[in-house]
Amino acid sequence: MQQDATDTETVGDKANGPKRWRLFGVIGLLVALALIVAFVGVLIATKPNGQPEMNQAQRSLTVAQMLEQHPFLIAHRGGSADWPEMSVTAYTQAVSLGVDALEVSVARTRDGVFFGLHDRTLDRTSKISGQVDPTTLEWADLKARYKNKLNSTDPAGEDYTPVSDVFGTFAASRVIFVDTKYIGDQQQRTDLINLMLSYAPADHWVLKGYYTDAALAHQARQVGIQSWGYYYARDLTNLESTSSNWDMLGLELAATPAQWSQVTSKGKPTIAFFITGPADLEQAVTKGADGMMVSGVRATLGVRRPVQSP
Repeated sequence: MQQDATDTETVGDKANGPKRWRLFGVIGLLVALALIVAFVGVLIATKPNGQPEMNQAQRSLTVAQMLEQHPFLIAHRGGSADWPEMSVTAYTQAVSLGVDALEVSVARTRDGVFFGLHDRTLDRTSKISGQVDPTTLEWADLKARYKNKLNSTDPAGEDYTPVSDVFGTFAASRVIFVDTKYIGDQQQRTDLINLMLSYAPADHWVLKGYYTDAALAHQARQVGIQSWGYYYARDLTNLESTSSNWDMLGLELAATPAQWSQVTSKGKPTIAFFITGPADLEQAVTKGADGMMVSGVRATLGVRRPVQSP
């Protein structure tokens, strides 16, 4: 009897079948492992409230993205308890630890250079005496004669930082809160705002002021920048008449739960100040804070942030 071609192929299949099935089994196992790895990756990249965790380059590019974080964390002067205030070192370290936003207080030299300084004088940060007023100095003279020594690991200190360096380095990747502090002249404030907007759009900035500074809030609104007005517990008798000026409100952490309820009832994002570590963070979340002005960045970011529901 003549054997046809199909009989020949059947014999070959019987010989090669076990090898083929083993190959299919290996491929199936690899696919299953790939799916498991992908699933685990999604779990790792998801925060406990179900929101995807953004990597550091993506975090809080805009105010709207910052407000989506619960709570959002702002490095007070870059981390005023940890590094020289408003220094490149401070901001670089704070960003590496994952803060959502940075805060800078701004002073101005006689020749119009805006730089990071919280005080009226250089005394505290340069560890000198003499009430040295930066508005009386040219920038070149200030930079040559004075250093930012507070919290510096180098006894010689660090250079004071022009805010243009801070803006140029970080405004594209972090929200920046700008405190005009003792710059009361409207034209100088306008110059500062124009400098800010030359580095990033309005939705990358928040102008910060004491609750009495309605003029700053108005100036911010005119150019589409959000504003943050902060209060101490002693100020809350004026809350009703002033809170409408501001897009966000701030309250000292030490205020009572009842005082916190008074502020959060306004329905605006509310920021607690100052957060020195995990215990403060937990307390602020309990009191209803949406955001945290963090002075102790290393201590606070060393633990997983608590999550409050959006």
